[in-house]
Amino acid sequence: LKITQSGDTLIDTNDELKPILEGLLMPPPVFTCAIEYESIKDKPQVEQALEMIQKEDTSLVIRKDEETGQTLLQGLGELHLEIIKDRLSSEFNLNIRLSKMRVAYRESIQGEQTLTLHSNKIINGKPTYANVTLRIKPLTEEEIAAEDITDNESKNTINFSFIKDETVTTHYREFKRRILQQKLSKKKPTEFEEPEENQVTREVLDNPLSSLVIIKNPAKPVEIEKVDDEFGQDPVYSLQSAPFEIFQSIETAIQNGLKRGSLLGYPLMNVRVIVEGGKYVVSRSNPIVFEMLTAQIMQQLLTKCEPQLLEPVVDMEISAPPEYMKDILHDILTNKRGRLIDMLEEVSKFGGNTNMRNILKVVVPLVETIGYSTQVRSITKGEATFSMKFKQFEFVGTSKQAEILENPYNLSLIHISEPTRLLSISYAVFCLKKKNN
Repeated sequence: LKITQSGDTLIDTNDELKPILEGLLMPPPVFTCAIEYESIKDKPQVEQALEMIQKEDTSLVIRKDEETGQTLLQGLGELHLEIIKDRLSSEFNLNIRLSKMRVAYRESIQGEQTLTLHSNKIINGKPTYANVTLRIKPLTEEEIAAEDITDNESKNTINFSFIKDETVTTHYREFKRRILQQKLSKKKPTEFEEPEENQVTREVLDNPLSSLVIIKNPAKPVEIEKVDDEFGQDPVYSLQSAPFEIFQSIETAIQNGLKRGSLLGYPLMNVRVIVEGGKYVVSRSNPIVFEMLTAQIMQQLLTKCEPQLLEPVVDMEISAPPEYMKDILHDILTNKRGRLIDMLEEVSKFGGNTNMRNILKVVVPLVETIGYSTQVRSITKGEATFSMKFKQFEFVGTSKQAEILENPYNLSLIHISEPTRLLSISYAVFCLKKKNN
């Protein structure tokens, strides 16, 4: 049980069926803060304790900032991270401080652009050659739903429009599968995982290309022109017949470019990048040159496609007596940039008493909910409760984006004060009960 975590399926080793139940589906973390240690000596113990907590709470994300070296905690809200801090103190006798908190923003684009760049630099005295054409466009909600893009959080897609032959597509898919398999083979399988030799045997049976020792691009070279310079004369071919290593270098550069937007450096989402074509020379082209050129194209395209800033929004339900609903709604619509979805009546009876409350359903930007627990208690004299659930990322708006870009360093930097109810009530109660037990 040392390697198990929440959501894992435990079965008898003699069970032939080996059923696997669906794991827990957690929303993406939307709050980030850095850990500040009382003493640097506590760092290994804190990291070990966090690893143990993470096995129980799969919604908690722990990562290392490569630039600053800080350990970052990512969670569902202030209360979530405060509970983690409190557990470190009460269960492991480790005291930490949480730095300023950040809301996880995203970036996207509104326009469509196409760009072609050419490179023929001399590197270490040798000629190089690369030519790539990329087109970038925003993905609409209809396109995302139609293509069932649900396997990645960013909902980005990369297409090679010049690949028309299904054979080439199949071979390239097998090429990438083998690259991924090489990476996964370095990971030691656990006792619950199928032995590697069984996986390979099944893949050979299911995939006819698995028997091939080397996967090459089956497309026939199509000569477009010739390059003639002091290094000689060489034929120039269409990119569709290039080695798959060049395809993957282009794809890698695109993926890396989508990890950092042009506004504030947040990851991009809802973006389609199409490789329209290109050229290569057998004796002069290599994956590194194509990756560098593609990265340059991505950098230029992202600044030209009307970039926009996206913020996480949440579905919020507020329950309060009817006499306070007018003030609550006014605060949500005027001060919180929220919008009304519905208003319901709730009647509960206890003994001979009848309790009338209204439930307000609204959508609010997550950053506007910081400290809302204190504010709503002040408005309703402590009689309101609310719960929240992550909904999606939405455009912040033209005026708000301009305001943020004028002073980006103050964006979403919030001091953690008293815990606010940013998690659903059920999750918060569960964590508190777990702590008390």
